[in-house]
Amino acid sequence: MKPFRQHLTEAVKSAEGKNLHLEHLEDEIINSGYAGFRAAANAVLGVMDSLRVSAPSNYDITVKWDGAPAIICGVDPESRRFFVGTKSVFNVTPKLNFTPKDIDENHPAAGLNEKLKLALKHLPKLDISGILQGDFLFDKSMLKRETIDGKRYLTFQANTINYAVDTKSRLAGKMAAAQMGIVFHTAYDGDSMQTLRARFNPDISGLKKTRDVWYDNATMRMVNGNGLFTDADRVSVANALVDLEKKAKDLSGLFRLLSRDEGLRLQLKTYINTLVRAGKVGGDADGFAHFVQGKAEATRKKPSTKKVSTYETIRKNRNQFNRLFALHTALGGVKMVVLGKMNKIESEVSSFVRDGKGYRVTTPEGFVAIDRISNNAIKLVDRLDFSRTNFTLQKDWKRKEPV
Repeated sequence: MKPFRQHLTEAVKSAEGKNLHLEHLEDEIINSGYAGFRAAANAVLGVMDSLRVSAPSNYDITVKWDGAPAIICGVDPESRRFFVGTKSVFNVTPKLNFTPKDIDENHPAAGLNEKLKLALKHLPKLDISGILQGDFLFDKSMLKRETIDGKRYLTFQANTINYAVDTKSRLAGKMAAAQMGIVFHTAYDGDSMQTLRARFNPDISGLKKTRDVWYDNATMRMVNGNGLFTDADRVSVANALVDLEKKAKDLSGLFRLLSRDEGLRLQLKTYINTLVRAGKVGGDADGFAHFVQGKAEATRKKPSTKKVSTYETIRKNRNQFNRLFALHTALGGVKMVVLGKMNKIESEVSSFVRDGKGYRVTTPEGFVAIDRISNNAIKLVDRLDFSRTNFTLQKDWKRKEPV
Protein backbone atom coordinates (compact mmCIF):
# COMPACT_ATOMS: atom_id res chain seq x y z
CA MET A 1 0.00 0.00 0.00
CA LYS A 2 1.61 3.23 -1.13
CA PRO A 3 1.19 6.31 1.06
CA PHE A 4 -1.01 8.91 -0.60
CA ARG A 5 0.42 12.11 0.93
CA GLN A 6 -2.21 14.24 -0.74
CA HIS A 7 -4.89 12.41 1.23
CA LEU A 8 -3.27 12.66 4.63
CA THR A 9 -5.53 14.35 7.14
CA GLU A 10 -4.60 16.79 9.87
CA ALA A 11 -4.78 14.36 12.76
CA VAL A 12 -4.23 17.09 15.32
CA LYS A 13 -7.61 18.80 15.54
CA SER A 14 -6.60 22.24 16.72
CA ALA A 15 -6.45 25.89 15.81
CA GLU A 16 -3.42 27.29 14.01
CA GLY A 17 -1.39 24.11 14.43
CA LYS A 18 -1.42 23.96 18.24
CA ASN A 19 -1.21 20.55 19.89
CA LEU A 20 -4.53 20.72 21.71
CA HIS A 21 -5.94 17.28 20.99
CA LEU A 22 -4.78 14.06 19.36
CA GLU A 23 -7.32 11.81 17.67
CA HIS A 24 -7.72 8.04 18.07
CA LEU A 25 -6.49 6.21 14.99
CA GLU A 26 -9.82 4.56 14.13
CA ASP A 27 -11.73 7.85 14.61
CA GLU A 28 -9.95 9.30 11.59
CA ILE A 29 -12.58 7.72 9.31
CA ILE A 30 -15.19 9.79 11.16
CA ASN A 31 -13.09 12.95 11.01
CA SER A 32 -11.96 12.78 7.40
CA GLY A 33 -13.59 9.86 5.60
CA TYR A 34 -11.46 8.02 3.07
CA ALA A 35 -8.55 10.42 3.56
CA GLY A 36 -8.76 9.64 7.26
CA PHE A 37 -8.63 5.92 6.52
CA ARG A 38 -5.48 6.41 4.46
CA ALA A 39 -3.88 8.45 7.21
CA ALA A 40 -4.69 5.72 9.75
CA ALA A 41 -3.43 2.95 7.46
CA ASN A 42 -0.20 4.81 6.71
CA ALA A 43 0.34 5.37 10.43
CA VAL A 44 -0.09 1.67 11.26
CA LEU A 45 2.34 0.57 8.54
CA GLY A 46 4.74 3.39 9.36
CA VAL A 47 4.88 2.31 13.00
CA MET A 48 5.54 -1.29 12.00
CA ASP A 49 8.30 -0.21 9.60
CA SER A 50 9.89 1.88 12.35
CA LEU A 51 10.08 -1.22 14.53
CA ARG A 52 11.37 -3.67 11.93
CA VAL A 53 15.03 -4.44 11.30
CA SER A 54 16.49 -2.21 8.55
CA ALA A 55 13.04 -1.10 7.39
CA PRO A 56 12.78 2.51 6.13
CA SER A 57 10.02 4.59 7.70
CA ASN A 58 8.94 8.22 7.74
CA TYR A 59 7.41 7.78 11.18
CA ASP A 60 8.64 8.55 14.68
CA ILE A 61 7.00 6.89 17.66
CA THR A 62 6.55 8.53 21.02
CA VAL A 63 5.09 7.18 24.24
CA LYS A 64 2.02 8.89 25.67
CA TRP A 65 2.81 9.72 29.29
CA ASP A 66 -0.19 10.05 31.56
CA GLY A 67 0.82 13.36 33.09
CA ALA A 68 -1.20 16.37 34.22
CA PRO A 69 -1.44 19.20 33.73
CA ALA A 70 -0.11 20.00 30.29
CA ILE A 71 2.63 22.60 30.72
CA ILE A 72 3.56 25.06 27.95
CA CYS A 73 6.68 27.06 28.75
CA GLY A 74 9.48 29.05 27.21
CA VAL A 75 10.19 32.48 25.81
CA ASP A 76 7.27 34.64 24.66
CA PRO A 77 8.15 35.54 21.02
CA GLU A 78 7.00 39.13 21.48
CA SER A 79 8.06 40.21 24.98
CA ARG A 80 11.07 37.81 25.10
CA ARG A 81 10.16 36.98 28.72
CA PHE A 82 10.00 33.47 30.14
CA PHE A 83 6.50 32.20 30.86
CA VAL A 84 4.65 29.07 31.94
CA GLY A 85 1.05 28.18 31.32
CA THR A 86 -1.54 25.58 30.43
CA LYS A 87 -3.28 25.17 27.07
CA SER A 88 -4.95 28.49 27.84
CA VAL A 89 -1.80 30.13 26.42
CA PHE A 90 -3.50 29.41 23.08
CA ASN A 91 -6.66 31.36 23.95
CA VAL A 92 -7.63 34.34 21.81
CA THR A 93 -6.33 36.32 24.77
CA PRO A 94 -3.39 34.14 25.90
CA LYS A 95 -2.97 33.45 29.59
CA LEU A 96 0.80 33.75 29.92
CA ASN A 97 2.25 33.63 33.42
CA PHE A 98 5.47 35.61 33.84
CA THR A 99 5.21 35.98 37.63
CA PRO A 100 3.63 34.16 40.59
CA LYS A 101 1.06 36.98 40.72
CA ASP A 102 0.02 36.17 37.14
CA ILE A 103 -0.53 32.55 38.19
CA ASP A 104 -2.70 33.62 41.13
CA GLU A 105 -4.84 35.74 38.82
CA ASN A 106 -5.08 33.26 35.92
CA HIS A 107 -5.11 29.95 37.78
CA PRO A 108 -6.29 30.33 41.39
CA ALA A 109 -7.37 26.68 41.81
CA ALA A 110 -5.27 24.81 44.37
CA GLY A 111 -3.06 22.11 42.91
CA LEU A 112 -2.75 23.66 39.46
CA ASN A 113 -1.66 26.94 41.06
CA GLU A 114 1.09 25.18 43.01
CA LYS A 115 2.35 23.17 40.04
CA LEU A 116 2.55 26.21 37.79
CA LYS A 117 4.47 28.15 40.44
CA LEU A 118 6.87 25.23 40.80
CA ALA A 119 7.31 25.16 37.02
CA LEU A 120 7.90 28.92 36.90
CA LYS A 121 10.56 28.61 39.59
CA HIS A 122 12.53 25.71 38.12
CA LEU A 123 11.95 25.42 34.35
CA PRO A 124 13.95 28.61 33.52
CA LYS A 125 17.00 26.68 34.78
CA LEU A 126 16.78 24.54 31.60
CA ASP A 127 17.60 27.62 29.49
CA ILE A 128 14.77 26.95 27.01
CA SER A 129 15.25 29.20 23.98
CA GLY A 130 11.91 28.56 22.26
CA ILE A 131 8.59 27.15 23.46
CA LEU A 132 8.03 23.58 24.64
CA GLN A 133 4.97 21.62 25.71
CA GLY A 134 5.13 18.71 28.11
CA ASP A 135 3.24 16.69 30.70
CA PHE A 136 3.83 17.39 34.39
CA LEU A 137 4.66 14.06 36.05
CA PHE A 138 5.56 14.74 39.67
CA ASP A 139 6.74 17.05 42.38
CA LYS A 140 8.41 15.97 45.62
CA SER A 141 5.10 15.66 47.46
CA MET A 142 3.87 13.12 44.90
CA LEU A 143 6.86 10.75 45.18
CA LYS A 144 6.33 7.70 47.41
CA ARG A 145 8.23 4.54 48.24
CA GLU A 146 6.04 1.48 47.96
CA THR A 147 6.37 -2.29 47.78
CA ILE A 148 4.55 -3.87 44.86
CA ASP A 149 4.67 -7.64 44.41
CA GLY A 150 7.60 -7.81 46.83
CA LYS A 151 9.70 -5.21 45.04
CA ARG A 152 10.52 -1.69 46.26
CA TYR A 153 9.62 1.15 43.93
CA LEU A 154 9.68 4.91 43.77
CA THR A 155 6.16 5.74 42.57
CA PHE A 156 4.21 8.76 41.38
CA GLN A 157 0.79 9.39 39.89
CA ALA A 158 -0.23 12.58 38.10
CA ASN A 159 -3.44 11.32 36.54
CA THR A 160 -4.67 7.72 36.10
CA ILE A 161 -1.53 5.59 35.81
CA ASN A 162 0.83 4.95 38.73
CA TYR A 163 4.42 4.96 37.47
CA ALA A 164 6.99 2.93 39.37
CA VAL A 165 10.80 2.92 39.17
CA ASP A 166 13.11 0.43 40.88
CA THR A 167 14.48 2.25 43.93
CA LYS A 168 17.93 0.79 43.23
CA SER A 169 18.17 2.36 39.78
CA ARG A 170 20.01 5.57 38.84
CA LEU A 171 16.74 6.83 37.36
CA ALA A 172 15.02 6.62 40.74
CA GLY A 173 17.88 8.51 42.34
CA LYS A 174 17.62 11.35 39.83
CA MET A 175 13.86 11.56 40.23
CA ALA A 176 14.03 11.54 44.02
CA ALA A 177 16.54 14.41 43.96
CA ALA A 178 14.42 16.58 41.65
CA GLN A 179 11.87 19.19 42.64
CA MET A 180 9.67 18.27 39.67
CA GLY A 181 9.50 15.94 36.68
CA ILE A 182 8.24 16.63 33.15
CA VAL A 183 8.24 14.92 29.74
CA PHE A 184 8.42 17.20 26.69
CA HIS A 185 6.74 16.10 23.46
CA THR A 186 6.09 19.22 21.36
CA ALA A 187 7.95 22.39 20.36
CA TYR A 188 6.48 25.53 18.80
CA ASP A 189 7.78 28.01 16.25
CA GLY A 190 6.32 31.42 15.40
CA ASP A 191 6.55 35.17 15.76
CA SER A 192 3.60 35.41 18.17
CA MET A 193 1.44 33.14 20.33
CA GLN A 194 -1.32 33.38 17.73
CA THR A 195 0.87 32.14 14.87
CA LEU A 196 2.65 29.24 16.59
CA ARG A 197 3.02 25.95 14.71
CA ALA A 198 3.64 22.63 16.47
CA ARG A 199 6.65 20.34 15.88
CA PHE A 200 6.31 16.93 17.45
CA ASN A 201 9.06 14.93 19.16
CA PRO A 202 11.57 17.83 19.33
CA ASP A 203 15.28 17.41 20.05
CA ILE A 204 15.82 18.58 23.65
CA SER A 205 19.45 17.49 23.94
CA GLY A 206 20.54 21.13 24.14
CA LEU A 207 18.63 21.87 27.34
CA LYS A 208 20.77 22.65 30.37
CA LYS A 209 21.02 19.99 33.08
CA THR A 210 19.84 20.77 36.58
CA ARG A 211 19.34 18.61 39.63
CA ASP A 212 16.03 20.35 40.31
CA VAL A 213 14.22 19.18 37.16
CA TRP A 214 14.03 15.62 35.90
CA TYR A 215 13.06 15.85 32.24
CA ASP A 216 13.01 13.68 29.16
CA ASN A 217 11.43 13.54 25.74
CA ALA A 218 8.72 11.03 24.85
CA THR A 219 10.66 9.02 22.25
CA MET A 220 9.96 5.30 22.48
CA ARG A 221 13.15 3.40 23.24
CA MET A 222 13.82 -0.27 22.54
CA VAL A 223 15.68 -2.14 25.29
CA ASN A 224 17.62 -4.10 22.68
CA GLY A 225 18.31 -3.70 18.97
CA ASN A 226 16.04 -6.48 17.78
CA GLY A 227 13.14 -5.66 15.47
CA LEU A 228 9.72 -5.89 17.08
CA PHE A 229 7.80 -6.77 13.90
CA THR A 230 8.71 -9.36 11.28
CA ASP A 231 8.23 -9.08 7.53
CA ALA A 232 5.39 -11.61 7.87
CA ASP A 233 3.68 -9.37 10.45
CA ARG A 234 3.88 -6.46 8.05
CA VAL A 235 2.46 -8.43 5.12
CA SER A 236 -0.43 -9.73 7.24
CA VAL A 237 -1.44 -6.28 8.44
CA ALA A 238 -0.99 -4.71 4.99
CA ASN A 239 -3.30 -7.36 3.47
CA ALA A 240 -5.91 -6.68 6.14
CA LEU A 241 -5.73 -2.96 5.39
CA VAL A 242 -6.18 -3.57 1.65
CA ASP A 243 -9.44 -5.37 2.40
CA LEU A 244 -10.58 -2.56 4.70
CA GLU A 245 -9.69 0.05 2.10
CA LYS A 246 -12.22 -1.47 -0.29
CA LYS A 247 -14.88 -1.11 2.39
CA ALA A 248 -13.83 2.49 3.03
CA LYS A 249 -14.28 3.32 -0.67
CA ASP A 250 -17.82 1.93 -0.53
CA LEU A 251 -18.70 4.50 2.15
CA SER A 252 -18.08 7.54 -0.05
CA GLY A 253 -21.71 8.72 0.23
CA LEU A 254 -21.75 8.60 4.02
CA PHE A 255 -18.30 10.17 4.19
CA ARG A 256 -19.59 13.12 2.14
CA LEU A 257 -22.54 13.44 4.51
CA LEU A 258 -20.26 13.43 7.56
CA SER A 259 -17.91 15.97 6.00
CA ARG A 260 -20.80 18.47 5.82
CA ASP A 261 -22.11 17.88 9.35
CA GLU A 262 -19.68 18.57 12.20
CA GLY A 263 -22.43 17.98 14.75
CA LEU A 264 -23.10 14.50 13.42
CA ARG A 265 -19.38 13.67 13.57
CA LEU A 266 -19.26 14.83 17.19
CA GLN A 267 -22.37 12.78 18.05
CA LEU A 268 -20.75 9.70 16.53
CA LYS A 269 -17.59 10.04 18.60
CA THR A 270 -19.59 10.77 21.73
CA TYR A 271 -21.64 7.60 21.18
CA ILE A 272 -18.46 5.56 20.72
CA ASN A 273 -16.97 7.00 23.92
CA THR A 274 -20.18 6.07 25.72
CA LEU A 275 -19.69 2.47 24.59
CA VAL A 276 -16.07 2.57 25.75
CA ARG A 277 -17.18 3.70 29.21
CA ALA A 278 -19.42 0.64 29.30
CA GLY A 279 -16.55 -1.64 28.26
CA LYS A 280 -17.94 -2.31 24.79
CA VAL A 281 -16.62 -2.09 21.24
CA GLY A 282 -18.56 -1.78 18.04
CA GLY A 283 -21.92 -0.08 17.97
CA ASP A 284 -24.56 -0.04 15.26
CA ALA A 285 -26.97 2.30 13.55
CA ASP A 286 -29.92 1.40 15.77
CA GLY A 287 -27.90 1.98 18.94
CA PHE A 288 -26.61 5.28 17.59
CA ALA A 289 -30.12 6.40 16.63
CA HIS A 290 -31.48 5.59 20.09
CA PHE A 291 -28.52 7.41 21.65
CA VAL A 292 -29.22 10.56 19.64
CA GLN A 293 -32.93 10.37 20.35
CA GLY A 294 -32.34 9.85 24.07
CA LYS A 295 -30.02 12.85 24.28
CA ALA A 296 -32.54 14.99 22.43
CA GLU A 297 -35.38 14.02 24.77
CA ALA A 298 -33.23 14.55 27.86
CA THR A 299 -31.92 17.99 26.93
CA ARG A 300 -34.44 19.90 24.83
CA LYS A 301 -37.32 21.93 26.21
CA LYS A 302 -38.68 22.75 22.77
CA PRO A 303 -38.80 20.46 19.74
CA SER A 304 -35.42 20.55 18.01
CA THR A 305 -35.58 20.27 14.25
CA LYS A 306 -31.83 19.58 14.14
CA LYS A 307 -32.04 16.67 16.60
CA VAL A 308 -34.99 15.13 14.76
CA SER A 309 -33.18 15.57 11.47
CA THR A 310 -30.10 13.81 12.84
CA TYR A 311 -32.21 10.87 14.01
CA GLU A 312 -33.92 10.61 10.64
CA THR A 313 -30.57 10.85 8.84
CA ILE A 314 -29.28 7.85 10.78
CA ARG A 315 -32.41 5.80 10.06
CA LYS A 316 -32.36 6.73 6.38
CA ASN A 317 -28.70 5.69 6.04
CA ARG A 318 -28.93 2.70 8.40
CA ASN A 319 -26.97 0.27 6.23
CA GLN A 320 -24.19 2.76 5.55
CA PHE A 321 -23.85 3.55 9.26
CA ASN A 322 -23.67 -0.15 10.09
CA ARG A 323 -20.84 -0.52 7.57
CA LEU A 324 -19.11 2.50 9.10
CA PHE A 325 -19.28 0.97 12.59
CA ALA A 326 -17.97 -2.34 11.22
CA LEU A 327 -15.05 -0.55 9.53
CA HIS A 328 -14.35 1.45 12.72
CA THR A 329 -14.25 -1.76 14.77
CA ALA A 330 -12.08 -3.59 12.23
CA LEU A 331 -9.59 -0.70 12.01
CA GLY A 332 -9.45 -0.67 15.80
CA GLY A 333 -8.75 -4.41 15.70
CA VAL A 334 -5.79 -3.89 13.37
CA LYS A 335 -4.50 -1.23 15.74
CA MET A 336 -4.77 -3.66 18.65
CA VAL A 337 -2.69 -6.27 16.79
CA VAL A 338 0.11 -3.71 16.51
CA LEU A 339 -0.37 -2.44 20.08
CA GLY A 340 -0.27 -6.00 21.39
CA LYS A 341 3.41 -6.21 20.50
CA MET A 342 4.29 -2.62 21.31
CA ASN A 343 2.91 -2.98 24.82
CA LYS A 344 5.45 -5.74 25.52
CA ILE A 345 8.40 -3.38 25.13
CA GLU A 346 10.38 -3.27 28.36
CA SER A 347 10.90 0.05 30.11
CA GLU A 348 12.71 1.37 33.16
CA VAL A 349 9.40 2.82 34.27
CA SER A 350 6.63 0.31 35.08
CA SER A 351 2.94 1.17 34.87
CA PHE A 352 0.23 0.21 37.35
CA VAL A 353 -3.34 1.21 38.12
CA ARG A 354 -4.92 0.88 41.52
CA ASP A 355 -8.37 -0.58 41.99
CA GLY A 356 -10.25 -1.96 44.97
CA LYS A 357 -7.92 -4.96 45.15
CA GLY A 358 -4.66 -3.00 45.04
CA TYR A 359 -2.24 -2.56 42.16
CA ARG A 360 -2.51 -4.30 38.81
CA VAL A 361 0.02 -4.09 36.00
CA THR A 362 -1.12 -2.05 33.01
CA THR A 363 0.33 -1.02 29.69
CA PRO A 364 1.51 2.52 28.88
CA GLU A 365 -1.24 5.03 28.11
CA GLY A 366 -0.47 4.52 24.44
CA PHE A 367 1.75 5.72 21.63
CA VAL A 368 1.77 8.51 19.07
CA ALA A 369 2.70 7.95 15.42
CA ILE A 370 4.28 11.07 13.92
CA ASP A 371 4.74 11.46 10.18
CA ARG A 372 8.02 13.34 9.80
CA ILE A 373 7.07 14.60 6.32
CA SER A 374 3.63 16.04 7.10
CA ASN A 375 4.20 16.53 10.88
CA ASN A 376 0.79 14.91 11.47
CA ALA A 377 0.26 12.84 14.61
CA ILE A 378 -2.26 10.11 15.50
CA LYS A 379 -2.56 8.31 18.82
CA LEU A 380 -2.70 4.54 19.29
CA VAL A 381 -4.45 3.74 22.55
CA ASP A 382 -6.17 0.62 23.90
CA ARG A 383 -9.51 2.28 24.50
CA LEU A 384 -11.03 -0.61 26.42
CA ASP A 385 -8.13 -0.54 28.86
CA PHE A 386 -6.69 2.91 29.36
CA SER A 387 -9.50 5.06 27.96
CA ARG A 388 -12.17 3.22 29.93
CA THR A 389 -10.06 3.34 33.09
CA ASN A 390 -9.44 7.04 32.54
CA PHE A 391 -13.18 7.65 32.16
CA THR A 392 -14.28 5.67 35.19
CA LEU A 393 -11.53 5.26 37.78
CA GLN A 394 -11.81 7.40 40.88
CA LYS A 395 -8.64 9.39 41.42
CA ASP A 396 -8.83 9.96 45.16
CA TRP A 397 -5.56 8.15 45.86
CA LYS A 398 -4.16 8.05 49.39
CA ARG A 399 -0.54 8.99 49.85
CA LYS A 400 1.83 6.38 51.18
CA GLU A 401 5.23 6.72 52.78
CA PRO A 402 6.69 10.10 51.71
CA VAL A 403 10.18 10.31 50.24
